[in-house]
Amino acid sequence: MKKATSLALLTALTAGMSLAMGLTAHADSTVQVSATIAPSLTLSVSTNNIDFGNVSAITDNTPQNLTLSVQSSSNYDLSVSGSGDFKGVNDASNTMALSNLKVKLATDADYKDMDTSNVSLATDQASTSFATYDVNLKLTPDVSTKADAYHTTITFNANQI
Repeated sequence: MKKATSLALLTALTAGMSLAMGLTAHADSTVQVSATIAPSLTLSVSTNNIDFGNVSAITDNTPQNLTLSVQSSSNYDLSVSGSGDFKGVNDASNTMALSNLKVKLATDADYKDMDTSNVSLATDQASTSFATYDVNLKLTPDVSTKADAYHTTITFNANQI
């Protein structure tokens, strides 16, 4: 019992002397923290159907509008492309050139002809948590276009750069 008391007293004195002399114990351990941030890009369209209704090849037709919404973790380009010429609904042999469909951002002055290749709408747009783009579409059929209901498909594209 005397040895245990002496050892406890010696331990307490040593700890007390260490504190009095400014000696302390300290331990560090490091942890590496890492993450891979995946690219993030979303594009949505306000409508999936544009109907110009009855269109005249002689008079100016009312443009149709839609809105694109983009979220992107890095800079991006916006474009649109068509699947091909318009096809007649009632007579599949009736066609209307895709270039009769015109497209532009509402902020642009001039329309561009729709094409099966990407038609640029906006380039090098800054990363964003939310951006919208108002798009105007205009149909200008040739006077030689046969009477029919026509359809085609267009695809809007957002590509990170």
